[in-house]
Amino acid sequence: NPSAIDTDFFDMDSVMQRVFGIVDDSILLAIKRPSLYSINIHSNSPTILSTYTSSHLYSLTICPTDFFIRDSLIVSIDPLAEEPSLAFFNISDPLNVDTFATNIQATSYSSLPGQRSFSSKDSVLYLCYCVDYYFSGDPYDTPYPHIYVSVINIADYHNPEFVGTYSFNTCDAPYASLPAPSVVADSFLYIAANFYDNYDAVVLNISNPLSPEYIGTLGEALMGEPPRRRSIAYQNGYLYVGPRIYNISSSPTGDSLVGYYFRCPEPDAQLLNGEYVYWSTGLGFFVLDFDEYSQVYEPNNRVPEYEPDFYLSPNPSLKYSNLSFPNPLNGTMDIYDIRGQKMEQIEIKPDKSTYTIDLSKYPMGLYLVSYNFARGKIVKKLVVLK
Repeated sequence: NPSAIDTDFFDMDSVMQRVFGIVDDSILLAIKRPSLYSINIHSNSPTILSTYTSSHLYSLTICPTDFFIRDSLIVSIDPLAEEPSLAFFNISDPLNVDTFATNIQATSYSSLPGQRSFSSKDSVLYLCYCVDYYFSGDPYDTPYPHIYVSVINIADYHNPEFVGTYSFNTCDAPYASLPAPSVVADSFLYIAANFYDNYDAVVLNISNPLSPEYIGTLGEALMGEPPRRRSIAYQNGYLYVGPRIYNISSSPTGDSLVGYYFRCPEPDAQLLNGEYVYWSTGLGFFVLDFDEYSQVYEPNNRVPEYEPDFYLSPNPSLKYSNLSFPNPLNGTMDIYDIRGQKMEQIEIKPDKSTYTIDLSKYPMGLYLVSYNFARGKIVKKLVVLK
C-alpha cells in the first residue's frame, strides 16, 4: 500500500531527470543535467548537501541503462569523447565527487547503438548491446542482429583497462533499436534477447570473467508474446525476464519456465528486494509479492474454473460484519481506514468460509476491505456506523 510520505521539500525545477542512487543508506543522489546532487534523506526535511557539475555526467540524463553504480564507483557512457568511451566517477565521498578517468575505451568498434546495459562480476564490467549485421548481396537488406559484449577490467578503479569486445552471432538477439538488458547470475551472463519471439535470453558462460563464452539460449516463446524484453533481474535461483520467471538453479539454459505474471504490462525496469518485486512501466508503478509473483501461472497446474469473491453482511453495520466466501482460497483479508492505515488482518483458509469482524473498536467511517490471494485481490467498501 505505497503512499507518499511527503513531497515538495525543495524545487529541483523542470530539468531534473532522475533519482540516481543511494549511498550509505542516508545520501540520495539525483541527476539534474549536468549536475549530480547529494541529498541528506535522514534529516527532518531532506537537504541538498552538495552539487557536483560535469559535462561527463550528461549521458546519465539520457538513457537509464547508460550507467553502472557499485560501492564508490559510477561508470557512464562519456558523451564528450569522439569514439565510444566511458567516464569514471569516485563517489566514496558523495560530498566531493571526483571524475578520475575519462575517455576510457568502451568497445572495439566505432559506434554504440542507442540501447545498451552494464553488468558486472567481481572486478569485471560488461557493456552489452546489439548491432544489426547485414549480409552482402541480401536483396531484402535483412538485419541479422549480433550481440556484443565489451569487457572492462575495473580491479583497479583508478586504472580501468579495456580488455576487448566479443561478438556473438545469434538470430535470438533483439534488433539494434531494442534494449538488451543484462544480469549476472553466478557464473553466467544473461542478456534479455527476443527476436521473432524465439527466446527470452542469450546465455554466456563467464566462469572466466575476462573471456565470456556463448553457451545457448533460455526460454521458449509463447504464442502472443510481445516481441521485446525491456528488463531482466535475478534472485535466489530465479531469473525474471519481463513478466516471465525461470528456475535456473539446476541449469543455466533450456526451458525452465515456472511462472508468468500476466496481470501487469511488460516492465520497463524491475527491482527485486526480499519478498517484493518492484515494476516500473509506462502505465505506472507496481509492487508485487514475491511468492504470489512466482506462482501465478505454472503450465502444469489447472486454473480454477470459478472466480474468487467474498461478501460483507450487514453493511453498513454498527457492531459487527460477517465475511463469507463461496470458494475460499489461501490468502489474507486486510482492512484499511480511508487514510490507508491498516486496522486489522485476517488469515483466510480454504477450509473455512465464514469469519466475523468485531467493529466495536472501529471509529465511525468508511473502510476498505481487501481480499488478497495468489492470483490477485478484491477490494470492497465497509461502512461503520455508531
